[in-house]
Amino acid sequence: LDIERCFTQSPLLRAAGVQFKATESNTWQLTLKAAQYEVTFDPALYDQRPSLRLMAWSDPVFAQILELGLNFNLPKTDDT
Repeated sequence: LDIERCFTQSPLLRAAGVQFKATESNTWQLTLKAAQYEVTFDPALYDQRPSLRLMAWSDPVFAQILELGLNFNLPKTDDT
């Protein structure tokens, strides 16, 4: 499972207000609740650039995004 793609391309997370914008190779600008973070999903890149935030299970922002995704309800449409 590609966690980076699931997070950065998720219509559900976008609808919940989570925004990922690609900045460089393997780095993203994350906007979450008016806060911005420079993040990566690549542990090797994080080792080279510890100023980045590593999106991994132990990170509180990662956990916050997961929680948002689990608890967000999309608006109902006529099809649902």
